[in-house]
Amino acid sequence: MAPLVIAFGAGCHSGLRHPPPGDAGRDATAATTDGDRTTRDAAGEGAPVNHDAAVTDDAAVTDGPLTSQDGGDTAATADAGRNADAVDAAHVWTPGPSCSNLAPTCGPTGTRDCCASTVIPGGTFNRGNDPAWPATVSDFRLDVYEITVGRFRAFVAAYPADLPAPGAGRNPNDPSDTGWDASWTAVLPVDATALKKQVKCDLPANNTWTDSPGANENLPMNCMEWFVAQAFCIWDGGRLPTEAEWNYAAAGGSEQRLYPWSVPPSDATVDPSHAVYQTNSRTPPVSPVGSRSPLGDGKWGQSDLAGNLWEFTRDQLDIQGPGLGYPSPCKDCISSVPVDTTRPGPGSNDAIRGGGFYNASTGVASSSRQNIGVLYPEADIGARCARAP
Repeated sequence: MAPLVIAFGAGCHSGLRHPPPGDAGRDATAATTDGDRTTRDAAGEGAPVNHDAAVTDDAAVTDGPLTSQDGGDTAATADAGRNADAVDAAHVWTPGPSCSNLAPTCGPTGTRDCCASTVIPGGTFNRGNDPAWPATVSDFRLDVYEITVGRFRAFVAAYPADLPAPGAGRNPNDPSDTGWDASWTAVLPVDATALKKQVKCDLPANNTWTDSPGANENLPMNCMEWFVAQAFCIWDGGRLPTEAEWNYAAAGGSEQRLYPWSVPPSDATVDPSHAVYQTNSRTPPVSPVGSRSPLGDGKWGQSDLAGNLWEFTRDQLDIQGPGLGYPSPCKDCISSVPVDTTRPGPGSNDAIRGGGFYNASTGVASSSRQNIGVLYPEADIGARCARAP
C-alpha cells in the first residue's frame, strides 16, 4: 500500500500521515502512528433560532467586535467579513433538515446556532500560501461550524431513506462537477445500525457519536468515512467544499493569513485560546464546536478552521503529481482524480485540511494539508458543509 503523503505550504513542516493498521483504521493502535500524535487521552436546551441572523446577532451581543491579535486599534482591525450582513442581504438560503428543531448549543457560550452559515465572497489567492499555486473561487456559502453530533443524529434517524440521488450535490460554480456518483451508494452502510457501528471507529472515549442524545451533541462529528460526510452534506442541502474553497476561507482569501485569525496576515500568534491543538506534547480532548470563538475565527466567521478536527474536502489527490495533486489552472476547480471505492483498502486519497487536536501549532496553520484514504474513518477527522450562495 502506498504511504499517505502530507504536504504543507510555505513555512510549515512536512512529514507522513501513515495509514492506520487493521480494519480500515479502526484499530486503536493508530493513535501512535502520526508524528504529531501522542497516545490518546480518555477523554442545554434552547429554542430554535433564526439561522441567517445567528452569527451576526449573537456575535454582536456576546463577543463585541473582533480585536487585533497584535494589540492594534480595534476599529482598524475589526474584520468586516465576520459581520456578513452586507453580503448575506443579497442571498437567501434555507437551513437543511439537520437543523430542524435543533437547539442552539454551539459557540463559546453554548448558545449559538449550530447551523449558522455565511457567504464567502469569491476572489483569487495562493493555495497553501504558495504563489506557485494560484486559484480563483466564486462566491459560496460555508458553514460556521463543523458537523456536530446533534446534526448528524437527524441524518441517522432518516437513514437510509436520505441517501443522495445520482448527480445531487453539484457545485453550481463548476459545470464539470457531476455531483454524487451512483457507484458511491454501494459503499455506504446498508442501514442505520451499520452506520452507527461505523462511526464508532475508535476507543469509546474518542468517539464523539453516542447512540442516545447526551452531552456530546455540540461536539464535532468524527469517525465518518468520506462518503458518509459527503452524503450528509448533500442531504442537508450542501456538499463538501472543494479544497480550494476551504483553503480560501482559512487563508482569508487574498490576505493569505498564516492562521485563520492572523491580523496582520503574517501574525504567528497561536495558543489554546485560538485553537484546539497539542501543546507541550499534551493532547487535548475534542472540544465543542466554536469553543475558541471569537479569537480563533476566520475572516468570514468560521470557527475551528484550525485544530479540533481535520476536515474532509471534495478533492482527491494525485500523490505523485505536481504540488501533490493541486489541479492547475484553477478556476472553481476540483481535482480530476477519481474517487476509488475499492474495499478492502484505503480507497483514493482525499485532501484534508486544518489540522486536529493531535497536531502541534505548525500543523494547524491555514496551509496545513494532509491526505487520508476515503475509506478510513478516524477520530481526528470531521467535516463542514459548503452550500450555494
